[in-house]
Amino acid sequence: MFIFQIVHVFCTYSPLCLNKTRLKHLDSSLDLMRFIGLLIIMLAHAQPPDWLFQLRKFGTPLLIVASALSISKIYKKRPLNIKEFYQKRLVKLTVPSWIFLTFYFSFLYVGYSVLGNGAAYPYSLRTILKSYMYRGGGIDNLWILRVHIFLALLTPFALRLKASESQMKYPPI
Repeated sequence: MFIFQIVHVFCTYSPLCLNKTRLKHLDSSLDLMRFIGLLIIMLAHAQPPDWLFQLRKFGTPLLIVASALSISKIYKKRPLNIKEFYQKRLVKLTVPSWIFLTFYFSFLYVGYSVLGNGAAYPYSLRTILKSYMYRGGGIDNLWILRVHIFLALLTPFALRLKASESQMKYPPI
């Protein structure tokens, strides 16, 4: 399933998928952090030696932190329209994954039907639907999307809290 993560990161951060406004706000150090996080995730799914496999605990948090820093940087200088933010961010998170899941389940179904030698299709309709809803009981590795969606839902509140905090005057200690 690490292919899904590659597709997701490509669709999220590729210059081919970014508009001009997003491109001018990019920070190469944050891009490097996301790239390193992605490489670590891919490496962890390639079954490396145990000592190298331990890096997997670092890749996903690095990718999430770099993403959060990028969003924070973008909205530091422009106003945040919460409705617009939710529409764009949630579409950006769900549509590529739903496209991937559609291809994944379709190709697997065709593969089992044509080449399966009588083997049963491994996914029930319930499992497929739970996968599209990012629920437990779906296919593995979709948990990261639940994390991204949860963080996207919290982002406007965190940005507003940060903005109001930066305007506060603290007495000297």
